[in-house]
Amino acid sequence: SGPDSWVGGVVSNSGFGNVLGPFGGSDGAETVQSTFDIPEGTEVASFTFDMIAIDSWDNEEFVVFVDGQPAASLRFDHRTDGVTGEWVSSNPDYTFQVTGTAPRAHTGYSSGWPDQVASVQLDVANPGETVTLGFGATLDQDVGDESFAIDNVSLTAN
Repeated sequence: SGPDSWVGGVVSNSGFGNVLGPFGGSDGAETVQSTFDIPEGTEVASFTFDMIAIDSWDNEEFVVFVDGQPAASLRFDHRTDGVTGEWVSSNPDYTFQVTGTAPRAHTGYSSGWPDQVASVQLDVANPGETVTLGFGATLDQDVGDESFAIDNVSLTAN
């Protein structure tokens, strides 16, 4: 619903509608983040969001951050089926799942490259009073050539 609570946030409108982004590469560093209040007694904080891989990703990584630290990454490649590999996380309190991917197709931005939307769920076990969720990427081209956007972020506290 807007960038107000996202540090580094910007909203744009393209073939995807209003989305948080687009963002380019940051050498894998965190580009945008927001802090969420977690209700007392929460055992698992479940975040869901759509990650949009825009244009010419060539085996580069989308990185998810929790409390300022890289939590996991996922590779995308426009030359293959899009999402490649599995989420990688060394923290046993983080569970990632790609719950669905849309077919690769040109949706917005450059018509020369396919885009892809991946729906993601991140479960954070034993969260504190807040969780800061952030995103970055290892993209190495101009934001007009390859970028990412985020949409439909939600939090469920269990």
